[in-house]
Amino acid sequence: MSTNGLVEVRISQSSYERLTEQANRENRSVTDLVEESLRQAEERREAFRRMGEAMAAMQQEAVRNGTSNMTMDEINEEIAAARREMAVTAKSA
Repeated sequence: MSTNGLVEVRISQSSYERLTEQANRENRSVTDLVEESLRQAEERREAFRRMGEAMAAMQQEAVRNGTSNMTMDEINEEIAAARREMAVTAKSA
C-alpha cells in the first residue's frame, strides 16, 4: 500500500474492460463500481447471516412445538385448513 492510501489490484484485461464499459454507461468511475460491489457483498453476507439465524430459530421452534416431525401429508392438510379458514374469514368480513 502506498502512503496516499491507494492500492493496486491486478485483474484480467477482460474484467477491466467490462468494468470500464459499465462505468462509462453509468457515468461513474471504476473505483465507484468496485467500492459499491464490496458494499453489496458485505450487505449480502449480513443478510445471509441473519437468514441463517432466522432459519435456526424456526427449526428450534418446530422442535419445541412438535412440528419438526410432520409428514408432507400433515403439512399439506395444515395448509389446506389455514386456507379454508382464511376463505371463511374473508367472506364474513
